[in-house]
Amino acid sequence: GKTTVASDLVRRIQNKFEYIIWKAIREPIQLADLLTSLINFFADRLATPTNIPDSLDGKISKLLDFLRENRCLLVLDNIESIMAEGRAGFYSEGYEAYGEFLKRIVVLEHQSCLLLISRETPSEIALLDRKQPVRLLKLTGLNVPDGKNIFTRVGKFSATDDEWRELIEYYAGNPLALTIVASVIRDTLDGNISQFIQEYLNSGLLSEIRDILDAQINRLSDSEREIIYWLSINREPVSAAELRKDIVSSQSRLVLLDSLLSLTRRSIIEVNSISYTLQPVLMKYVTAKFVTQIVNDLTTGEIRLFENHALMKAKNSDYLRYLQINLFIQPVLERLLQKFGTQENLENHLKTILWRIIDEAPLQRNMSPKGNAVGNLLNFFRYLGTDLSGYDLSNLTIKQADLRNLRQNINFRNSHLEDCLFSSPLGSILWVVFNPSGSLLAAGDVNGSIHLWNLIEHSKHSLLDTHYTFKGHESWLWTIRFSPDEQYLASAGDDQNINIWDVQSQQIYRVLLGHEGSIRSLSFNQDGILASASDDRTIKLWNIHTGECIQTLLGHDSIVRSVSFNPQNPQILASASDDETVRIWQVDGECLRVFPGHNGDIRTICFSPDGQLVASAGNDKKIRIWQVINGECNVLEGHANWVRSVDFSPDGQFLVSASEDKTIKLWNVKSSECVKIFYGHSSWVQSVRFNPNGQTFASGGADRMVKLWDLNQGCLTTLEGYTNCLFTLAFSPDGETLASGHEDRTIRLWNLNTLQYNPHSAPSIVTPPTMVLD
Repeated sequence: GKTTVASDLVRRIQNKFEYIIWKAIREPIQLADLLTSLINFFADRLATPTNIPDSLDGKISKLLDFLRENRCLLVLDNIESIMAEGRAGFYSEGYEAYGEFLKRIVVLEHQSCLLLISRETPSEIALLDRKQPVRLLKLTGLNVPDGKNIFTRVGKFSATDDEWRELIEYYAGNPLALTIVASVIRDTLDGNISQFIQEYLNSGLLSEIRDILDAQINRLSDSEREIIYWLSINREPVSAAELRKDIVSSQSRLVLLDSLLSLTRRSIIEVNSISYTLQPVLMKYVTAKFVTQIVNDLTTGEIRLFENHALMKAKNSDYLRYLQINLFIQPVLERLLQKFGTQENLENHLKTILWRIIDEAPLQRNMSPKGNAVGNLLNFFRYLGTDLSGYDLSNLTIKQADLRNLRQNINFRNSHLEDCLFSSPLGSILWVVFNPSGSLLAAGDVNGSIHLWNLIEHSKHSLLDTHYTFKGHESWLWTIRFSPDEQYLASAGDDQNINIWDVQSQQIYRVLLGHEGSIRSLSFNQDGILASASDDRTIKLWNIHTGECIQTLLGHDSIVRSVSFNPQNPQILASASDDETVRIWQVDGECLRVFPGHNGDIRTICFSPDGQLVASAGNDKKIRIWQVINGECNVLEGHANWVRSVDFSPDGQFLVSASEDKTIKLWNVKSSECVKIFYGHSSWVQSVRFNPNGQTFASGGADRMVKLWDLNQGCLTTLEGYTNCLFTLAFSPDGETLASGHEDRTIRLWNLNTLQYNPHSAPSIVTPPTMVLD
């Protein structure tokens, strides 16, 4: 990295100097000893008897005399070895004299040059203005072509352009990290970069890279460590004000800006406008380090780190809270369970810590309240299912606790509950669907509830309340579907059960049991047979009236994410899996076709309206359109990131695709050509759906906007008013109403007939919607 660039510079300019002295400071060296060695160097080369002064000031003056009389280049490499841990730019105790040395080099006249190579900028240099003869070059990571050159020097590698970009950007273009990774891929995977990305990139850190990061992180102060732990917990960029609210330690809050500046100078954190975050490889490293430290501390009963950080921020968006549970709470509990052997032993140990906090609470009354430890423990107990009946948690400060559905007899009297989550009627909406006639709208949320609205007065479902909630699941609902006759609603999610609801009575009609993993997708055929796809690698076919599992379709080797019946042939269905295949099945259980070809998880499939084609897309950024009858495949390439959603136009001539690259692409199905690219979203696009009219389509995603597009005119309308990202979209069968489900726990209904379009003007922005359901 830095040393390589510096050595190349020296080779290029060496003929401009009489002497070049390169000093690698691998171990801290006192300035007096460094100056003595440099003075001796000049004395030997010039064959001039020299008396070396005793005083440090005299030695600096003597060296400057040589630098005036001779044109020299002095290179000091690895200067960070004399810098203090905990505060970037300042010297370790006993090495402060280097500051005076650098000042004199800058302000006094001589004809030589000094080149410093360091991970940190000495404070004297950082504070100098550009009028001084000093220049700073902060090295950024290598771009993709230069990063590929490092691999070319190491050996032969195979990768697509997108895979090269993903790998090099993941390691932020760091030359040393890329060199290490290149050697590993060459020696263990025969140069297969694709295999490395799939199997290793997101699962762990190479030991050599971990050693490099250890050396950097171990130099940080307690305040700086507190900041990077909070950045790993937050997962997304946050402002200094948000960090100040997170941080518990009054000392850390006092030096927050200094610490952020120090971390920036060390290139530990990334600054984007006014927000801060960690690079991907550092995010993974810090998360693993934090979890390990929490586990070790809790094992011994130490809670300082546990008290200073919330492992889950209860009032986060559902997506981030779910992420924090998976990255922090679950791994900590799993590793603690390994240490304590049984859940009972673990619960008793955690209760002991809780009782100790309760006993010490009166002694803390005059101190600044913290509260993360109690909040963390309550979140542990909630996910362990621990019985806390009769516990007295009065007069405590409790932060970031998820208290939803906590019906136990717990005393919270006079407790200060800060940023805690209580039961709410709606969670983030993961799925919305109209019934075939368009009179009912159903939504499933992350709390396991189904919400049903009657949209048309005096319809055949007029006995329903305007809004009714079905409660029968215990966790996230990933999919809901109406039966073709509209009498039943099927729902499924993480609790592995399929509930069949009688729409008229609002009661459970059947519970279908048999899956051993989360259920990701449901689909009815025209005959009323229900298909379900699960993390247990199977697809099951059900008779919803008898509750009988008619068939279990076996063959996939990983999670099955999507299943869909052929719209023209109720005997045929398709499934897509993380095993990178699409399969075509008959309802009698026979697998008719296996379509390999994807290079990553397949996230979505759909049939063409005539049932002759099936489209699939996912993590490999490609869309594949398969001929159902013979497996012939056309590959649509052009997206630069995951493809999350695809949909055929009603006439089957076009396909739209939505991607994390922030674009929507329109494809001609017959020619496989990209007809048009639609720009306008500022973040990844989660969902795209054609209007039944075939001329317009809707899209939505993480930028909190729903956009209505015309195939020819582009963006017609931007529907705003959201506070969080969109998960799902659905058009009513008549194409006149658009429903959108969001992370902010709302469903919005838009009457498309009332939106005013002018094809000759800029796209309009419409807010609020016709109706908000919450």
